[in-house]
Amino acid sequence: MISSAYARVPGDIRILIAEEQVSQVYFKILTLFAAVPILLSGLNAYGFQVDILNFVFVCVLGLFAVFSFITLGIRSFQFFDPTAILPSLQKKFVKIVIAATPVGFNWQNPAFQNYQQRQAEKLLGSCENLISLAASDERLSGRTLTDIANALFHIGCYYSGQKSKISPSSQWFRRRYRHKEWLLTDYNEVSIALQSGTVLRPETVPDNDWIEDSISVQLTRIIEELQKRNELSACMGVAETLHWYCRIAPNLGAFKEAVRMLQVLSPKLQAMSASGPDAAKVDDLSIRSLAIADMSCASFVEVVLASTQAFGRFDAPLLKKKVEQIRWDKPESVVMEGAPALLVAELKKLESQFNFEFRVEGRVVSPAWWGIETSALAVVTEIQGFVISIMEQAESMFGQEAGNQLKAKHYLLVAQIVARGLEACSKCSHQFREIEALVGRLEKLNCSKDLRWPEIDWKNIQERIGSLRKRLIACLSRSSLLLDQFPSDDRLPDYFGQAYSIIADDCIIALLRVRLKKEIGGVLAESDGQINAQNT
Repeated sequence: MISSAYARVPGDIRILIAEEQVSQVYFKILTLFAAVPILLSGLNAYGFQVDILNFVFVCVLGLFAVFSFITLGIRSFQFFDPTAILPSLQKKFVKIVIAATPVGFNWQNPAFQNYQQRQAEKLLGSCENLISLAASDERLSGRTLTDIANALFHIGCYYSGQKSKISPSSQWFRRRYRHKEWLLTDYNEVSIALQSGTVLRPETVPDNDWIEDSISVQLTRIIEELQKRNELSACMGVAETLHWYCRIAPNLGAFKEAVRMLQVLSPKLQAMSASGPDAAKVDDLSIRSLAIADMSCASFVEVVLASTQAFGRFDAPLLKKKVEQIRWDKPESVVMEGAPALLVAELKKLESQFNFEFRVEGRVVSPAWWGIETSALAVVTEIQGFVISIMEQAESMFGQEAGNQLKAKHYLLVAQIVARGLEACSKCSHQFREIEALVGRLEKLNCSKDLRWPEIDWKNIQERIGSLRKRLIACLSRSSLLLDQFPSDDRLPDYFGQAYSIIADDCIIALLRVRLKKEIGGVLAESDGQINAQNT
């Protein structure tokens, strides 16, 4: 089976098939069946008595090996589909990640950390080879690529839950070069570079997002392959799994990772939905393309809701209690479930500082509030980056995309994007108010007043949300003129009725605002005239 179906694939794929769990158990039993009779025969040759229990044991092993071969033979046909080895690959990845956490053996040893990193990189390379195999084989349907994408999403989601347990300076994170700036580098190093006519030597820093970047690249390739095949139903499966990932990952502390995954995959999914037909005849392909766009936009809403809920677990009193419970002399206890990346890095930094104080002074010299303050600062900084990135994604994903599809005359797609965009504006406006109150409570933990805390312009963010909403309604009003030309279909929402209701409500609100401003202006003018008359 391996020689026929996997003759031209890399060796790591064939090794994964050979190391499949059922095959491994069968080969072990078969080896035991061959070794036990040889051992008993040797003992019998030297005069030892072989009793009836040994004979029964050998017979049972033989019968089990023979009948197990039937199950193994039937199961081997499943491996003509390369996705059959995905469960085994996922289990291996889970074991490797666990070995890099405090649960793993000798997890603080850099050599062990580097070994686990290379094993994980090898498994991700095997996933990439599976994608190449599924894309090159025309006999395999697009569902095979969707199954690989689902496995990658599950790997990324599990890793998000375990990432906070791994030290940011661990060798588990692949190293990359970071180039220095001339005006901010040490004088001696700059002087040597000028005298020798060379550039500044880059420094190696850990790439804490190498797993997520590798997964996003492979998922992008899967969507591109599905787009080439025009497999809209299979691409819908990828969009559904992205929606699931955006709902789960932020609760595990992967705020930045979820936004980045959305930034990378949503343009590909929206391009896939735009490639579907948008003619006067509504067919199955156009409905699937609209479903892909809807699921992609719904993933954005899930990121906002899940992230707000996850940030709430690091409110001021809860964060204070969690930091106070940490025992800084035990690295295993310096772990917070679902903590954002900046908070994890700050806790590891505090651990190093407090351990140094303990070795020098015999006790921790820094006050208890210092660790709480710096932890709160890390959470606020993480919130600032999240709010800025999610606002930029909203303007690109809804405002810019609706304008592009309006120019392309994809009016149904414009209506679908605007519907989700208006929901996103409402959810962002409400959730950002909750986050603003959360930041205000965290800022009360600033006891030293020496550190510079990030300043988030919440008023500007709300104004950007209002501007985006106006932009979406303008796109909807332009496309609504042609929405009534599409035939009615109970499989699609009533886009024209929705556009009519939204535009009518906004027009009434705008007229009321103009009337209210005129009345207020008239009252103010009249009161000013009375005051001037009294003064005269």
